[in-house]
Amino acid sequence: MSAENLVGTWVKFPAPEVVEVLAAAGLDVVVIDLEHATLDLTTVSRMIGVARDRGVRPFVRVSGRTARDVQPVLDAGAAGIVVPHVDDVAAAREAVQAIRFPPLGERGASPSGRAGGWGQTSLPDYLSTGADVCVIAQIESLEGLDNIGAIAGVLGIDGVFIGEVDLAASTGMAVDVPALRARIEQAEAVCHAGGFVLAGGAADGAEAALRFARGYQLVLVGTDIGFLRRGAAQARESVQIPGGAEQPAPPETGRRSVAAELTRIVADVWFEIDHTDGSMVSGHFTPDANLTITGGALHGKAEIDAFYSARHARGPRVSRHCVTNLHVLEADERRASALSVLILYAEDGEAPRRRTNPTLIADVYDDFVQQDGRWLIHDRRIVAQFLPEQNTLTVPGR
Repeated sequence: MSAENLVGTWVKFPAPEVVEVLAAAGLDVVVIDLEHATLDLTTVSRMIGVARDRGVRPFVRVSGRTARDVQPVLDAGAAGIVVPHVDDVAAAREAVQAIRFPPLGERGASPSGRAGGWGQTSLPDYLSTGADVCVIAQIESLEGLDNIGAIAGVLGIDGVFIGEVDLAASTGMAVDVPALRARIEQAEAVCHAGGFVLAGGAADGAEAALRFARGYQLVLVGTDIGFLRRGAAQARESVQIPGGAEQPAPPETGRRSVAAELTRIVADVWFEIDHTDGSMVSGHFTPDANLTITGGALHGKAEIDAFYSARHARGPRVSRHCVTNLHVLEADERRASALSVLILYAEDGEAPRRRTNPTLIADVYDDFVQQDGRWLIHDRRIVAQFLPEQNTLTVPGR
């Protein structure tokens, strides 16, 4: 990949026309998502063909790093491959082995496909185009952040993508938590010092501009799904029905601000539970707050303090709480309610094969109130959606 700044987006809808529309919008890159979208290889091949015809670079995020994962999309003419879950040099080398032609890798040769001009490209020219495929390693864990310089330095890797959403999921921390933010910035500095190509995602154009200002060369802005959803919502909100009762929705900027603040509070609570002695947790609750967990209920800051202090006293933390998909259900100047999804991970096994597995998935309903200029949790209800057969989650009964 060259040093130019490229703007792209994720493609998740299984329709080649989507790629055509995005190309007409002037994007430089589309990343067709085979990892997290319901796409089949026939549709992906057609998308790649449309992208090439329309002058936009077709990248594909594959679901693994074996020949079976990458060979079909390479034969279809993908200009780039995004490889997920690259945590170390061994994983990066495995990806290179599957994607690059010999002697660097072991990619199989078949000039009869689109990548070989349907058999019209000479074998030397066909093999030389293999070096033009951009290989991006996606970093999704703290281990990957720590190894980012070594990963980016593997011969055959062209760049690294820092997946902040994935990092939030794997660490249980929101991306704006200072501890995680510092690790990301340190990884960015390593890439800048080494001259490595850096890629990342952004929610909108303003965030993308910040990424470019921080030295990123490829930024993926939103998704095709997000563009459709936001456009439809804006169109609906702009319609004034004659004679209808006017019930204006909260300003989007105000709702975003509230959502960002509530997300920070929720993330801080789980971070303090995992990484501190729990003594600060109740500071995010009102004095008469209620906390209901599957199996019991707590009332007031004193009981909340006692519960989390006892939890800390049981020993070192081997669990991590990850909160995701927070949605503001209602909000005004004094009150707000939100729904988020909690995933509790616990360590299982011994090093070096220790793994972290989900042991609880729950919906978390929070009611917030404004007190002294701060949002505080007044009522929290944790409703388990998944529990293992041996349930070790307990709370004091009343």
